[in-house]
Amino acid sequence: MSRDFESLGQEVLEFAGEYGFAHSKRLITIVDKIAKNRSYNKDIIVFCAYTHDNGAYAKYKKENVDHAVRSWEVVEPFMEPFSFSLEEKEIIFETILNHHNPVPLKSIEAVLLRDADAIDFLGFMGIARDITRAPRDIKKAIQSIQRHRQTLPAILTLDSSKKMAAERIKETDVFLEKFFLESFGCY
Repeated sequence: MSRDFESLGQEVLEFAGEYGFAHSKRLITIVDKIAKNRSYNKDIIVFCAYTHDNGAYAKYKKENVDHAVRSWEVVEPFMEPFSFSLEEKEIIFETILNHHNPVPLKSIEAVLLRDADAIDFLGFMGIARDITRAPRDIKKAIQSIQRHRQTLPAILTLDSSKKMAAERIKETDVFLEKFFLESFGCY
């Protein structure tokens, strides 16, 4: 059964802005690309793409609570209009709670979303994301780019994800090399 998630997408656009909404749309596309011939529940992917970061946004953010945990805490009311089965809900909870967590995962949906989320923080898109998160603090943005470059490839599970990430890692490496050359040691 395919569900209509347009209202959920619009809600995310309202409280997460273009940054969060576009990230969600990119995740759906990345999952389609890395899934290859694997069977997965597209409704779960779309739902989780829109809700996995809710705990990071001002409307739901809670001080000293990891955004993935907070997203997991607040996701249930979002599920109600879509009549997910108990099994689907369990997969949604696993996917949201572990979208940054390098632990073994049970469902293909959790693996796909975690891999897609990591990929979206690599390459030119990842660089743009990190810079927009710290627009007046170049040093902080560069540190985040470097951290993502070093840590995210290690959490990728699928070979197709690793292949897509490899291209983005090359882009990140080129950017960092040029950045440090052009910054003349200022960073």
